[in-house]
Parts: sequence; structure tokens; C-alpha cells
Amino acid sequence: MKTIIVSAGEVLEQTAPGCKYVVQDGGVVDNVRAGGRVSNVHDGGVVSNVRFGGVVEHVRKGGAVHNVQDGGEVQNVWAGGVVKNVWDGGVVQNVWDGGEVWDVWAGGAVRDVWDGGVVQDVTDGGVVRTVLDGGSVENVRKGGAVHNVQDGGEVQNVWAGGVVWDVWAGGVVRDVWAGGSVEHVRKGGAVHNVLAGGVVQNVWDGGAVWTVWAGGVVHNVWDGGVVVAEHSSN
Repeated sequence: MKTIIVSAGEVLEQTAPGCKYVVQDGGVVDNVRAGGRVSNVHDGGVVSNVRFGGVVEHVRKGGAVHNVQDGGEVQNVWAGGVVKNVWDGGVVQNVWDGGEVWDVWAGGAVRDVWDGGVVQDVTDGGVVRTVLDGGSVENVRKGGAVHNVQDGGEVQNVWAGGVVWDVWAGGVVRDVWAGGSVEHVRKGGAVHNVLAGGVVQNVWDGGAVWTVWAGGVVHNVWDGGVVVAEHSSN
């Protein structure tokens, strides 16, 4: 496969099938499409759109991908790399230590957020499959979903219309706000605060909710599940 360097001041409108591209500082690729492949986006490099089967293998420190959608794929976001928007049919496979995904929208998906990786907002049909050891999702908003929070993974805020499906051993959800919900707190999983209007559906054997504030609801605490404290007022 032929390798093409996109360097400072160069703007490539569209990748060609069968070629691999390296985007350097100041280089821009507007569209990565079917058969197109960008191996590395380096410091100061930009890829505007990854679509229709296009692939970006690595977003490095200072590199940026603006939009991943319609069958586009980013395989790895590394420390200092940024993916700004994951849209309908777009996929980010791995967010590593120091890598960031800013917004996951309807039909977009992030597969795995690893130690030190961050997803800022999941909203309106966006999905994060798994938050792993040291990974963090800051906000799950209306229509957004996180499927699994694993050992060492963390979701900071679940807002109105957002859902976290399963919190597993060592996983943490910090705050469930009005209209937000956590479906299952499994053995060793924890929810720190259920605020007014927030809901936890099931706390299973070994699962824990630390504090339920006035107006917060935990529907089912199964044998071995724990709610540590309940407050009648905030």
C-alpha cells in the first residue's frame, strides 16, 4: 500500500482507495472515504471527515479528527489526540490514556474507554459500550447511553434522559440527576448520589448506592444490595 505524506499547508480533499496517509503538523485531509486509510494524524494535523468505510488508525498528540460518521472508523485515540464528533454510523474503537472524544451523537459509538481516556458528552442516541479501568465519561445526556462501567471506570454525571445500563464490580457512577437513570448496580458496583428526580432501578447483591437525596428513587434493592444513606432534604 502506497504511503502519502500530507504536510504543512497541504489540503487533501479526498483520500484515494489503496493508499495510506500520514497527516503531519499543518496538514489537512478533508474526507477519508471507502478504501481510504490514514495511519497517523500527528500534532497539528487535521482530518475533517471520516465516512463510508474510511479508517483512521491513530490520532496522536495534538492531532484532531472533526467528524466520524456514516461507516467511518477511528481505531485509536492516544494521549493528546481529539475526536470532536462521532455521528450516525461512526465508530471510535479505543480511547487511551489522555485521549479525548468530545461528543457522541445519535448512532455514534465508542467501544472502549481505557485508563485515562475521556469521553466528554454522550447525547441523543450516542452509545459508549464499555468504560474500563481509569476511563471516564463526564456526561451522559438525553438519549445517550453507557452500557457497561467496569472495574476502575467512572461516569461522572447522568442527566435527564441519559441511561447507564450496568455498573459492575469496581465501576462508579457519581451523580444521577433529575430524569437520569441507572438500570443495574451489580456486585461491587457503586452509585454515589441519586439526586432529586434521579432513578436507580435495581441494586443487586453486593451493589451499593451511597446516598439517595430528597426526591431521588431506588426502586429495587435486592437481597445483599445496600443503600447507605437516605436524606429527606438536600
